[in-house]
Amino acid sequence: MSGIDELKREVKEYIARVDTSNLFHFSYKKKIDDTSNIYIKDINTALKVFRDKNYIDASSGAWETVRYLVCKGKYNSLWEEEFYNVNIIVEHKLKCNEFYSNLCKHKNFDPLQFKSLLPFLGCLAETIAYHQGSNLNFFSRQMCYYYMGFWVCGWKQGPSETQNEYPVGKFYIYNGGI
Repeated sequence: MSGIDELKREVKEYIARVDTSNLFHFSYKKKIDDTSNIYIKDINTALKVFRDKNYIDASSGAWETVRYLVCKGKYNSLWEEEFYNVNIIVEHKLKCNEFYSNLCKHKNFDPLQFKSLLPFLGCLAETIAYHQGSNLNFFSRQMCYYYMGFWVCGWKQGPSETQNEYPVGKFYIYNGGI
């Protein structure tokens, strides 16, 4: 299988997984033995860390880095096509999601900011960038939590981060009070 064929297969599998996932269902009841992240059970705390500058800066920096790599790379046309497909799927899922509808009712909640901080498009970009020799994973690391129905709502900067590095640190994960 050629490099582009393998990448197209991976992208197709990723899109199918996003399309069949049940976002924010909070039904994963097993205790997660994970000290690499911080779990939040209170929605007000989750909304507070969501609006935190560290999370917005980390996500924005990661997005700009990976988007630059993909746009200048040899798979840019695949990126443009699949970006649209993933965006449509996520928009539809949010439109039909009770948790998201309830979040929109909270004071100071910004639906556009929320959508921009979701990792789905960033993960697609990291998948494509990986096939160009990159090992960026800020968005990809979040996906398992979304597949479990949780919300990655914030970021705690790691001690070794500088402005020039891809983000390292811990995620704040809202697990619906589980």
